[in-house]
Amino acid sequence: DISYHNFHKYNGKMMLVDPGHWEMEYFVAKALKELFEEFFNGEVSFFVSNIYTNPVRYFAEKNYNLIQENNLLNISGK
Repeated sequence: DISYHNFHKYNGKMMLVDPGHWEMEYFVAKALKELFEEFFNGEVSFFVSNIYTNPVRYFAEKNYNLIQENNLLNISGK
């Protein structure tokens, strides 16, 4: 996590990206589920919780998470 002051400190010197702690982990659970299912050849069931646990609230579009996931999938070519 990058602080507000570091964004100012490095402004114009290098590009900083701070995607957010929860936002990065959101996609990890889905990826791990797929890896585990493949590893266990479907013999074990895995589920990803759909409980929203991010304490940070954004005033964004209603389908923000879905839109961001689709953007990332399009970038990665999946």
